[in-house]
Amino acid sequence: ALRQFIEARTRDESRRILEAHPELLTDEADALLGQLIQAARSQGDENARRVLEEHRALLRRCREVGIARAFAEKMLPPEALEAAAAAGLTPEQALEMARWVAEMPPELRELLAELAASGIELRSPQDLQQWLEERPDLREKLEEALARAGGWAVPPQFQSRIQTLLVLQRRA
Repeated sequence: ALRQFIEARTRDESRRILEAHPELLTDEADALLGQLIQAARSQGDENARRVLEEHRALLRRCREVGIARAFAEKMLPPEALEAAAAAGLTPEQALEMARWVAEMPPELRELLAELAASGIELRSPQDLQQWLEERPDLREKLEEALARAGGWAVPPQFQSRIQTLLVLQRRA
């Protein structure tokens, strides 16, 4: 399980392996990683040492704050974590939102980028509605983008977090 965790190709794969093998969060697994790090150091393999130390640090963080939070902290850039914290989002929520943004149709991402660049502060769906009433050109773009996306909509858990979405979009 430790080898699979270290050799995983993506963070999502690493997380799935860790969730399937909670024994990786034990003192024994930590001690084994310590031995592997020492062996890599004594062999002069700096790359292996670095990789093992990174994985050990991630496992330790998982033990401290939980798997979901540790992986979210690892996967998001510091500025996105800061923006999320300022908006009252946990790292896990920020990661979920960032994934949602990545999956949205390109036309909607472009519109969000335009909204973010405008500097307007949107804190609720009502703020967005009012702003779009003031900017019929952007309302038209939004309607066209939604029509091309087959009516794709903002998931309910994000409707009250539009400002954070725009901040994360600026950072993307």
